[in-house]
Amino acid sequence: TTFARSLAAKGRHHESAQVYNDAATRFESIGGVFEEDCLKEAARQYWLAGEKEEAQRVLVELEDRQDVYARGAESEAFKSLKKLIRE
Repeated sequence: TTFARSLAAKGRHHESAQVYNDAATRFESIGGVFEEDCLKEAARQYWLAGEKEEAQRVLVELEDRQDVYARGAESEAFKSLKKLIRE
């Protein structure tokens, strides 16, 4: 994720999103928290890259993985991003 963050800091949002998405599929954490965090950041990076459809796709994948408790624990900032992606 450090590499993905460095790409994002350089404005390379599409590539950053790809790295986060890859990490979400490569690794398995207890409870899937790491994977969900990677998907959240991938959606955000795709949005910043202007790739709304890809951000929507990742958001659907994330929501398919989440349980009701994970959705309830989302930050207000991410909830706002979800609204933007869905519009």
